[in-house]
Amino acid sequence: MKDKLNIKIEEIIQELFEGEKKENFLNFVAYLRTNKLNPSRSSAVAYKINYKGFTIAYIWVNKDNQTLKISPFLDIYDDNALSDEFKAIVWANVDEERLAGCEVCNKCYKFATITSLFGKEYSSICYRAISFTNPTTLELECIKKLLFMKRDIVLNGQAKCGVPFHG
Repeated sequence: MKDKLNIKIEEIIQELFEGEKKENFLNFVAYLRTNKLNPSRSSAVAYKINYKGFTIAYIWVNKDNQTLKISPFLDIYDDNALSDEFKAIVWANVDEERLAGCEVCNKCYKFATITSLFGKEYSSICYRAISFTNPTTLELECIKKLLFMKRDIVLNGQAKCGVPFHG
């Protein structure tokens, strides 16, 4: 019997989804792996994506309601770093509960406070403030862009937000 924590996300996607949704999610994971952003199991329902000592995103899989939720971790970005179309997608997927910033998860306090997200002002934003549930093809493209922006910030030693990963 396979250890439950060693199940690859591809196996769960194969089990839970069908058709275009399954194909899109499998292609997304393959793209991550090709670019050395390998999702690894962190709990019974979550996979983390680490890069150079930072967790840059989480993917949660809920078998009960057949959802896949992706939360790319935010940082301080150039307001012009995304197209207007992708900015609108990001703003539409802001998790209202996380706009309170550190009051929700108490992990942001060690990092810079985000108050602007691609030109839209907020009083405070948690670095985990956006999440995409069963993302569309276009949303997956936006997520890829966000992950690579975060990866580049980490690579350049400029990461202000997120959780340093030790393990």
